[in-house]
Amino acid sequence: SSISGDGCGSGSGIWNKRKSNKLKEILSLADNIPFAVFFCSACDYSFVQASKAFYKMLGYSPSEIKEACGNNLLNLIYAPDREAFKHAIETGLKLGDKSQTECRLTKKDGSLISVRFIYNMAESGSICFAAEDITNRSADFNSADNLKMIVDELPGGLARISLDDNLSIMMANAAFYDLCGYAASDFSNYLQGGMFNIIDSRDRPKLFKKIAAAQENAPIITEFRVIKKDGKSLWLSMHARKCPAEDGNTELLCVFTDISSLREAYNQAKTDREKARTLAAMATDIIFEYRVQTDELHFTGNKLLDLPVTIPQFSKKLTSSDALCPDSVGKLQSLLSARFQPGKVETEEINIRSLDGAVSRWYNIYAYMIMDGSSSVIIGKLADITERKQEIEALIEASRRDPLTNLYNIPTTKYYIENFLKQLTPSDKRLHAFMVLDIDNFKNFNDILGHAIGDSVLIDISQKINSVFRKSDIIGRVGGDEFVLLVKDFENIEQIKAKAQEVCDKFENIYFGNNYKNLKLSVSIGIALAGKDGNTYSALFEKADIALYKVKTSGKNSYAFYS
Repeated sequence: SSISGDGCGSGSGIWNKRKSNKLKEILSLADNIPFAVFFCSACDYSFVQASKAFYKMLGYSPSEIKEACGNNLLNLIYAPDREAFKHAIETGLKLGDKSQTECRLTKKDGSLISVRFIYNMAESGSICFAAEDITNRSADFNSADNLKMIVDELPGGLARISLDDNLSIMMANAAFYDLCGYAASDFSNYLQGGMFNIIDSRDRPKLFKKIAAAQENAPIITEFRVIKKDGKSLWLSMHARKCPAEDGNTELLCVFTDISSLREAYNQAKTDREKARTLAAMATDIIFEYRVQTDELHFTGNKLLDLPVTIPQFSKKLTSSDALCPDSVGKLQSLLSARFQPGKVETEEINIRSLDGAVSRWYNIYAYMIMDGSSSVIIGKLADITERKQEIEALIEASRRDPLTNLYNIPTTKYYIENFLKQLTPSDKRLHAFMVLDIDNFKNFNDILGHAIGDSVLIDISQKINSVFRKSDIIGRVGGDEFVLLVKDFENIEQIKAKAQEVCDKFENIYFGNNYKNLKLSVSIGIALAGKDGNTYSALFEKADIALYKVKTSGKNSYAFYS
């Protein structure tokens, strides 16, 4: 039961007669056990000796097998398994103890069988193999060939790795070697048979810590970088489990996936988010995201308002918030419940106050709804329009004012008085006085002192009139030296008389300059009562003007009611 062969070369002296007889004795004993035993050269895997069971297992005679495989074990191994087989053998021999591996062999009839090999270095210097056909061991192994083929075609790398210092690779599929960019022989030749040296040194501490912390059979999920043979870095995702090996050591059963593109996309997204956050922090606009299903509002912080960046249960907190005036609350509720049309941006204008109430800002909301899976998300921005709104309001306010005295001009005075009169009802018992006030002999100021001095006198008069009345009263300049006032909420006529007299007294004994004692300031006032004397600006002005005429023709510097 022998196949002629030598060791690592002719004339080496390894296969002397004594050793050959020893091999024959071993093979004679092996013929009586259910295993195939054979010896191969450690240099090139050429056959040296084989038992009868080996030929029977493959269906060859000794002469046929020599012709079929060129007297070399590797030629009998199914091609996709060869590199992994060689790597396993070389790794096992380096460990210096009995090892085992599995691969598929091609029989004489062309079929494949799954074989388990137990091997060790023999005293002769050759490798001693005990081979067991495990193809039909159980129903699980009946499809071993197909399973192995499927495993080799999987896009992920599969490997059984010993938890030694070098992370020795005990078995791996072809995809594993493709992922790492190394052939199986590369690991044996200059990587000491393990993964340790290809793992990026920056990731080793974290990886070993993760593995050490894992319980037996507990899942280990982690990511790390490996350096491929071409020097490029590759991100791998590892899903593994710790389990005991047959030799009593601990192994990792691993599935590896290339996640380099995912990591690149993640890093790019992270960079983009950081850019967006930086730009948002630099801008006065506030970017927001409202998740409808979870009722959460997220937005970039605003140092001016000092509001939180995340508000859970936003719709519930909206009505009780001190940061929004009631009008703004209603606008926001309407906006969040709006049926957004595809591609349409909804807008609103709201006022937001800081939590301490010290700062109030106006914002335009621009909102747009998108679908995130099955969830609705409203995204948009709050554009700060405070300064623009203040500028517009200042322009509007300026248009309402008399440019010389800063009192209301004629149109504004008329508008506010008309608006107030429309709100009066017959049940209103309070009195409201419509007054027309005229500066006595003001023409003398312009004629004697000039219009520039006259204008300064008008400004002074306006300030004195303004000081007598409340902010809620309406005061306007309707002519060169004529003013209209609507003084509100008197309880009786006597109060109106007292207020009119207070105005007259304000100007008593006031002379314009020491050199012009004859230029005495005084005012005449005509009064009409809202409701009683008229319900419109025109009607009340007409009645108050009649009363003013009475004062003017009876000595001036006084007041009179329309009657």
